[in-house]
Amino acid sequence: MTPLACVDEAEYAELARNYGPCVRRAYDIPTSRAYFDEWVYKLAKNRRAEVAMVVLNPAGQVLTHTKSFYPAGAFRIPTGGIGHEERVLDALQREVWEETGLEAEVQRLLAVIEYRFTDGAREVRFATYLFMLQADGHAPCVHDANERITEFRHVDVAALHRIAVQLEGLSGDWNEWGRFRAVAHRVAAETLGA
Repeated sequence: MTPLACVDEAEYAELARNYGPCVRRAYDIPTSRAYFDEWVYKLAKNRRAEVAMVVLNPAGQVLTHTKSFYPAGAFRIPTGGIGHEERVLDALQREVWEETGLEAEVQRLLAVIEYRFTDGAREVRFATYLFMLQADGHAPCVHDANERITEFRHVDVAALHRIAVQLEGLSGDWNEWGRFRAVAHRVAAETLGA
């Protein structure tokens, strides 16, 4: 699929120069009216895109977290919004600190994932900038209580596939959210050769 033109191309080119070439994927995600109104519209209203963080500890394991309102057992990699006037790297640094409290060095831009969420004739375009970072050996801690993160876990890179499957399999009100969130985990696993 061709790019959906929801990424600042000059900024993308700069990131690719500094952090290596990355994969670029585009996905159409049909949604229900309720999900579009309750989640997709609000997502795009408050941010132009998001960063997703594959934060590796010194043992090469990936940091995941869960939140107080997630379904039981649902862990995923951290993500955070990029404000409409915010640069991608500024958002990445802010979100790493807010969600993990770790000193983490950007190693690579793994992927830029573009989405077109649709509900009939309505559509919202959104993007995820997926980064790999190397963290120090400290334990993660939350610096923004509003995130409502309740637990961290480190998993092997291969577990990203299992997390994607679990997220895709969420039921009820979490199904559409899980299908969207699974994409970055699947792309990360593929990109990292897991």
